[in-house]
Amino acid sequence: MTMQRRGFTLLETVTSLAILSSLAVVGTELLRTSLRVTHEAVAAQEMAARLSSAAGSLREDVWNAKAFSSNDNQSLHINPPQGSQINWSIDAGDLVREEGTEQRRWHGIGADSLFEIDGPSIILRSRNHDNREQMRLVSQLQLASREDR
Repeated sequence: MTMQRRGFTLLETVTSLAILSSLAVVGTELLRTSLRVTHEAVAAQEMAARLSSAAGSLREDVWNAKAFSSNDNQSLHINPPQGSQINWSIDAGDLVREEGTEQRRWHGIGADSLFEIDGPSIILRSRNHDNREQMRLVSQLQLASREDR
């Protein structure tokens, strides 16, 4: 008389469970990593947009500056040809622009930055890195007045 097999042996069941458990662990880690990378990409994109916005405003202010000065590396005072003085500062890691009563703040942009004046140029530099991480902005009016001399 021949016995017919019905079902799985204990070894086959345990092996299947081990394989399924391994796939579940790998799938969970893959999902967790994908979510983390997506979150970091969104944060980096938001930071790039804030930096671009701040750089555009600073570039416009410096480009039209009649004169500028700085008491320390954390602040910059820009005198436009017309209107009131524009003050830029680094405050608690934020880059801040003040003109009259208006204030605009770019969060997280100025954390390790400082201002330097170099002739008709303003340099926004990272204090923790070399010269590759700097932005040089030139005043058109100051440059033109130097060329007229």
